[in-house]
Amino acid sequence: MKDVAELNRIGFTLAAGWLLIVLGCGETVYQPAKQSRPPTPIPTVAAAPTRTPPEMKPKVKKDSDLVSLAEVDPTIQVDLRLVGSNHPFGRAFYRDNIAYLRFGTAKKLKRAQEDLRKQGLGLKIWDAYRPFAVQVAMFEAAGGNGNWVSDPYRTSGKKTHVRAVAVDCTLVDTEGNELPMPTAYLDFAGGAKKMKHAYNDLPADVLANRQKLKETMIACGMEPYQGEWWHYQDEAWANYPILTMDDFPEIHRALLVEELLKQAHPNH
Repeated sequence: MKDVAELNRIGFTLAAGWLLIVLGCGETVYQPAKQSRPPTPIPTVAAAPTRTPPEMKPKVKKDSDLVSLAEVDPTIQVDLRLVGSNHPFGRAFYRDNIAYLRFGTAKKLKRAQEDLRKQGLGLKIWDAYRPFAVQVAMFEAAGGNGNWVSDPYRTSGKKTHVRAVAVDCTLVDTEGNELPMPTAYLDFAGGAKKMKHAYNDLPADVLANRQKLKETMIACGMEPYQGEWWHYQDEAWANYPILTMDDFPEIHRALLVEELLKQAHPNH
């Protein structure tokens, strides 16, 4: 009996142990939750100070620069006769109706225009910078007549058109109408004598108009050419060298007709 009781005790103990093991396997073991760390702050980078771009200053022009007259004074009328063929030379030399001059000369024309506008008048330009290639072509078209066109090969000539310091011009009223003058422009055949400043057998209003143009231009630093009432040149013309096709090439490409460009640069 004692042995039976001992076996029962041992069996009960083993059963109880297995029960505890089984129950223990189902228990939830408590573990404290891990605390999440706050995100590491991204360091703030100070924005670079905004820089104000430097003010773009316009390029300062020199008196020797070749400029469009319209840039200096757009109120001056421009009617370049050599754009078309309505003149004694019978062909076009220029592509566009844009008058180019040295900046120093253009400023003098601006002053003349300001003086004239106070009197209800203005300037009209028929020719300005005339490239050497054009001077040669005109001289040849005139049959080499030096009374019509100055010889481009003569070393003693001033060549003020080729220096870009001369204009052929007249006066207009507020509506753009030309005032009566001694002759038509480039009227070499019919007005060879009348075009000269010394010729005075003319109506009073014509003489007055010619004198008005002359006085205004002289007062602004433009001297007359005695052989043509329409021609005025910068009195400081000697300060400006004769221009070549290599000077201001972009202007020559824009100004000259293709034929003259090829003649000036046959290998281009």
